[in-house]
Amino acid sequence: MDGESSRKYLALIERACDAPDGSIDRESRVVIDAVPLDDVRSRLGGSARPEDPIGVLALTSEVPFSGQEEEPRWVEIEVSSSEMPDGNAVQTNSAFRGEEGDAPLFVRVSNESPNLGLVEVLDEIARMPDIPDAPEDAISSVLRRTTRGRVAAVAVYDVGQASMAALVDKNEHPLAFFDLGWPVQFNSKSYPVNGRFSPLIPFGAYPAPVVLSHLDWDHWGYAIKSGSAKKDKTSGAWLTQPVYKPDALHRAWLMRRPQVAKHKLGPSHVHFVQTLAATSKCAGDCALLFWPEPLSAITVDSVSIIRNDPGGYKATPAFLRNNESLSLRVKGAGASVLLCGDADYPSIPARFLRRLTGVVAPHHGGKTTSGAMPEPIGHGRMIASTFKGCYPSIPSPAVLSEATSKGWRVSYTDDRGSCSRCSENHGNRLIKLREVPVCGCGGVEEGGLCVSR
Repeated sequence: MDGESSRKYLALIERACDAPDGSIDRESRVVIDAVPLDDVRSRLGGSARPEDPIGVLALTSEVPFSGQEEEPRWVEIEVSSSEMPDGNAVQTNSAFRGEEGDAPLFVRVSNESPNLGLVEVLDEIARMPDIPDAPEDAISSVLRRTTRGRVAAVAVYDVGQASMAALVDKNEHPLAFFDLGWPVQFNSKSYPVNGRFSPLIPFGAYPAPVVLSHLDWDHWGYAIKSGSAKKDKTSGAWLTQPVYKPDALHRAWLMRRPQVAKHKLGPSHVHFVQTLAATSKCAGDCALLFWPEPLSAITVDSVSIIRNDPGGYKATPAFLRNNESLSLRVKGAGASVLLCGDADYPSIPARFLRRLTGVVAPHHGGKTTSGAMPEPIGHGRMIASTFKGCYPSIPSPAVLSEATSKGWRVSYTDDRGSCSRCSENHGNRLIKLREVPVCGCGGVEEGGLCVSR
């Protein structure tokens, strides 16, 4: 096809779901995360500044591409708004919430091998070499100013097939978030039906920081307001052009430094980190904090942020992305709760797996290493943030069976019901530490954040 009707991109193509133990869901949808070739080449040639946000195109397909491998792969693709003459193109849709009536795009994988030097360019951009690792005391200060001595419980919010939890005080007010996820477009059937849901409404002097377990859309996607795929008039390329929520960006975000090449992170994640970095430079009360890699954990009062490492087994890019990540443990009044993100239990330091009374299940209740699940102290509570039917392997029957046999009481956020307080249907769940929190100001009910059950 001629250059006026199609454009070429460097793209990462991968299946949308993999389990924390490294197994592949062969029935899951396909994600295409791309950047225009001209955009990356301009940075390689020095004609564009590294800090300028890259162009991204985030799409999904119901069917795999010809020769689709189980592991994510970098390819060169051609994108058009109309079907291609040879019939080898796959029809795709936007991965993010867009406008009604967004037209599908057609994608064809090129036979040419991608220029992996361009992947190295993306890797260098995403690492943000001008931003040093955060000092331990800077991370401690961010946690201390919102959480110290105040954490009463863990709230696991009903965000469909995604992940968002918070440490809350005795008034149910979020003090710090662990992940800020939202379902991708092809899991739209799982969208929360809670019309009031507003987790970022301010309750204190400082916005609640976000501890990001790892860079996956369903763990940070609530920051995206919209992302329609449209043709850019200047470049002629179709771009997703994500619009982010200002109140999501204007707070501290703690994450491990992105590794595009090692973890095969797509360009949309690079764009998000670039946007956070730019926000940090222009706003004094928020910051992009990169985890200091030599450090195994940071503890402030009752809260520990933990560096996960899988120890080299099953070291595929998708597995490493989930397991070279961050977890969080919080303690109080004899209780101890672990929030795992998508990390399998063997990747989490053993000392943080002991004497747990609560767990937010790894990977939404997906398959984990058999026998590695910790036993609870007493009759513990395990919560899986999920929506049945989005993926055939989540939640995992094997995980439910093991959890039950070890004494965990398992609850799911998609077990929605009418809330007598906010009059909305939701599945927000609670794991208490010191007490059952109850809001006295009405703000929690107004925001649909009730977590008393």
